[in-house]
Amino acid sequence: ERLNRMFQNLGKWWHSLGNDHFIVPVSASVLNMVRNGEAEVFPWEADIDINLLTTQPVEDFRVLLAGHVEALAQLGTGYMATIRGDRAVFSDLEDTVRMDVWISGGHDLASWDIRTQLAGVEVRLYQDFVFRSFHHYKPGVKVYGHTAGKLLGCSDDHPACMVDCYRRQPSTHCE
Repeated sequence: ERLNRMFQNLGKWWHSLGNDHFIVPVSASVLNMVRNGEAEVFPWEADIDINLLTTQPVEDFRVLLAGHVEALAQLGTGYMATIRGDRAVFSDLEDTVRMDVWISGGHDLASWDIRTQLAGVEVRLYQDFVFRSFHHYKPGVKVYGHTAGKLLGCSDDHPACMVDCYRRQPSTHCE
């Protein structure tokens, strides 16, 4: 529930900046959106990966965030943002949920012509982006949480990667 609320609050803030601001889920968040995400993210999820995009130029996302410190603080849920290279990582003060957020500008809104919902927030996609997202997450290739790079393993042809999957132990499957 914390992750849903954080995403909803951050999404509301981003959309409030203008009709030319939109959200694109990336990585496993696309899979989450397709499986369960219209109303909420998977209950066991600890993070969401998104792009916050706009048609407006964004020279430096750090400057953009710095200009909205007060508005972000007014989300009222105790979030903190840490800059990690090319992204901002939003987390709650207990660091129990996180959002990896990439912010960039100069995008063509019309190209992102598929509208849907993730946890009740409008997000955008386009057909080739969806195809590439699913091609990237082939069956059994998903890292879960802080696993030191160990892959979760579903059966060879099963792409579920549910929370109870095994960690590559022979003849044990996830469901």
